[in-house]
Amino acid sequence: MDKTLNEIILLNDNLTGCLPPEISLLRNLTVFDVSFNHLQGSLPSTIGNMESLEQLDVGHNSFTCYTHE
Repeated sequence: MDKTLNEIILLNDNLTGCLPPEISLLRNLTVFDVSFNHLQGSLPSTIGNMESLEQLDVGHNSFTCYTHE
């Protein structure tokens, strides 16, 4: 069994809070969709380091900007 996480799709799940910079530790993630939630704060700049990421959707949340970590 492959234990690699490739997709996170949590759209419209009433999520709240912030995204942690550790999200970038999911090196094999190709799809990350947390659109239509209530997430806020800064979008971690570490997302830009995710080389396998093909689809990113964080729309319809309350993010303010990217952080520089």
